[in-house]
Amino acid sequence: MVKKHLRIALAQVNTTVGDFSANVTKIKDFMFRAEKLGCDVVAFPELSLCGYPPEDLMFEPAFVRATAEALKDVADSAGDTAAVVGFVEGVEGGRRFNSAAVVRNKEVKAIYRKVELPNYGVFDEKRYFTPGDEPVVLCLGDVLFAVNICEDIWVKGGVVNEQARRGAKVLINISASPYHMGKLHTRVEIIRQKIEETGAWILYCNLVGGQDELVFDGGSLVVDPSGTVVAEARRFQEDLLVVDVPVESTKDTGTAVNLGPFHSQEKPLVEPRPPEEMERVEEVYRALVLGTRDYLRKNRFKKAVIGLSGGIDSS
Repeated sequence: MVKKHLRIALAQVNTTVGDFSANVTKIKDFMFRAEKLGCDVVAFPELSLCGYPPEDLMFEPAFVRATAEALKDVADSAGDTAAVVGFVEGVEGGRRFNSAAVVRNKEVKAIYRKVELPNYGVFDEKRYFTPGDEPVVLCLGDVLFAVNICEDIWVKGGVVNEQARRGAKVLINISASPYHMGKLHTRVEIIRQKIEETGAWILYCNLVGGQDELVFDGGSLVVDPSGTVVAEARRFQEDLLVVDVPVESTKDTGTAVNLGPFHSQEKPLVEPRPPEEMERVEEVYRALVLGTRDYLRKNRFKKAVIGLSGGIDSS
């Protein structure tokens, strides 16, 4: 086997539910940036094309059609860097899937459908989606990797383990994981558990921004097979995290979807960005600022009145 590096970018973007034009423009911009940096793959968060969470908008056929049109727009702009983009996929019979499209060279090359649908806390995905059932593995030249979505890595066994069994040693998880205090530590532990099961690299691309009552803190992660966090995106802001992942060539691609040739050329490796420590008070403060700012901005309010008092009702 020949060792090489797969350059992967995690595009931690702040999208808006239903603002397809702005979302597409942002995704194209980050795709272009990743291409200029020589990336082989760039991944975007869960449902990034339509914004998260779209909730009952998904019952509107026009919304699902607009998502399909947005995906075509993004695919038409795709170059040699393969882009993984989250979207609502509508199929005949009115079924919808929480899906990830892999686009490259102006084509949709593959689609992965989320298997594990969360239905607790703020999640109500069984109301909207049909679960997928295919552990899609992808082949870029002679390198195997796989894409999965959010909850897929939060369960023991399952589709992610099957992807690893089929030869994928690099697993890209696109996610929209809401913030609560200490959530980053929980995510790291979940990823480490999944690495113990699979022995793979896990690259976790999380959403950032506020949407209604939810805040997404970003903090996208790259964790190696030893469980070490080798790189982490900035929290509470947009970011493009680029890493060079060591991979091995294989002649046995099995049933993997062929994305085309591997075009990486020899280039200096990027320096991994180590995790940053953040005090809990700062973490909560930044979550409050981001959530308030995005609530006003995304709802296009021009003014706001803040009432302050010392009473218990305000605490």
